[in-house]
Amino acid sequence: MSKGRSKKATLMIANLLILGLLLGSLAFALEKEVSIQVDGNVVETKVLFSSTVGDVLDQNQIILKENDLVEPSRETPITEDLRIIVTRAFPVKVTADGITREIHTTPVDAFKAVSLAGFFVSEKDILKVCNQATSQELSPPPSITSALTADKPNLKDEELAPGNTELVPVLGPALSHMELLTPGETIEVIRVTQREFAVDKPIAYQVEETTDTKLEAGVTKTIQAGKNGLARHVFLITCHNGQEIKREQIRTQVLVQPSNQVIAAGNSYTVSRGGQRFDFREAKSMEATAYTYTGNRTATGVYPAVGMVAVDPKVISLGTKMYIEGYGYATATDTGGAIKGNRIDIFLETYSQCMKWGRKTVKVYLLP
Repeated sequence: MSKGRSKKATLMIANLLILGLLLGSLAFALEKEVSIQVDGNVVETKVLFSSTVGDVLDQNQIILKENDLVEPSRETPITEDLRIIVTRAFPVKVTADGITREIHTTPVDAFKAVSLAGFFVSEKDILKVCNQATSQELSPPPSITSALTADKPNLKDEELAPGNTELVPVLGPALSHMELLTPGETIEVIRVTQREFAVDKPIAYQVEETTDTKLEAGVTKTIQAGKNGLARHVFLITCHNGQEIKREQIRTQVLVQPSNQVIAAGNSYTVSRGGQRFDFREAKSMEATAYTYTGNRTATGVYPAVGMVAVDPKVISLGTKMYIEGYGYATATDTGGAIKGNRIDIFLETYSQCMKWGRKTVKVYLLP
């Protein structure tokens, strides 16, 4: 009996060993190698009874926080050589319209981050992305408007206003080429507005000259008065967050055409006065006053007499011969402190004659 029992025991032990080997071989065959990339490290592990990605993460005590991303998803079944990537969410501050909001997100482009923060971005707005070392400004691509409103085709204009923060648009694949955010970066939405500004300015008229043989040389006559025109200059003003940063002229419209002034200039150097005909080199319209004896000599050293005139030597040189309408032939022999520009002072014999002459405008012919 003892031999029979010993034989049975030996057989049972052998069977158990075989079963153990079979189970070990099966377990080895069922083991799957899995790598987990998380927090800058790669964890290599072998799993046997884990059925999903979530099970593997739990077994390795890898906790996912809100907004963390795991690829593939937690529900994905485990396969041989599966690679699990855990991307941690990080805080990003987004400022727009005087409001700052902080979101936690995995790396996304700046426009997606603004969208996640609940701000609307128009096609003219600029995003300023800053970190401790650099900053850059991004403009939405042309497709952003359609991307923002594709799922809301019936939005009214006031709902699309830059100040409306109720919209949380979803940015489409058109933005997938943009650079992704990294931890420590902030975003400012620069609201860009443009408006036209018009300024009306006069257009100066031009002066046209013609000749008149009936007028003496040096004498002019206005045939047609000039009239300024009017032009409207339209500027485009660009503002960033309400502050003007650029003003450029975009068009000009002529509202009123100017009318040119037409002046006739005399070209005759011969004139008849007092029954006499004489030639002259220049005619001037001048203001004339009168003076009489003072007991002093003239600027040329002679005592004054009828036919002598005080002039501004910058206008008429001393010694110049002339004919003065209403006075006659004269010579520039004197100067005076009050005689400046187109003004002369004729000499008369008496004080009463001077008072009678007064102040008048006369034509002066400068003789050759």
